[in-house]
Amino acid sequence: MFSFWISDFRDCADKTRIVEFAHDSLQKVCAWLSSRVWPRRYPSVEHAFKNFGMVSTDFLTVFHRHAEWKEWKVPAWCTEKFYRRFYGRTSEDVLASEKALRKFEFHMALVEDLLLELTRAANLICQRVREEFDATFRIEEGLVSTVSGPYDDDSLRSHVPQYSKRETLTRFPYSGLLKFMHVRQKRDMHFGKGVRSSYLKPEE
Repeated sequence: MFSFWISDFRDCADKTRIVEFAHDSLQKVCAWLSSRVWPRRYPSVEHAFKNFGMVSTDFLTVFHRHAEWKEWKVPAWCTEKFYRRFYGRTSEDVLASEKALRKFEFHMALVEDLLLELTRAANLICQRVREEFDATFRIEEGLVSTVSGPYDDDSLRSHVPQYSKRETLTRFPYSGLLKFMHVRQKRDMHFGKGVRSSYLKPEE
């Protein structure tokens, strides 16, 4: 149910990329969840889906702040290395480039942390479905995972992030982008830290 797009999110040569199919699938899920009329019969399941919807919306919004379309053999949206715009020889160019690089690194880590959160949200849905409807749901497939890399040794690493038991006791473990930037270091794993208020404003 979820692996068909989660498995298509990748880090590629320092650029987070999302293949076209995965990107468009996630957009469709966001649209469906935002317009869904919930019957209110299974609150825990509905809350899990709403939680996923909030994460996925913020993930796409943040990702597209610096995304560019690539007509590769497998078309994909890719994070632009925007710090390269400031390359130059003057001291002002160097300072601007260093500042842009720090901004790029923060952005990359935030996108990666939101992908981890998206995977947690997917696993929460599966957990709620098993609790309410079918105890065997995705038992054979296992937990939803995501992949990061390549690293310095060209390896890829698989991650299976999940909410803690305490986090699942709340209706919505994900409480918006601002709070997430504050608490992401307390999750089971994370790539970055810190808060930038610019992400809470519409992109200029």
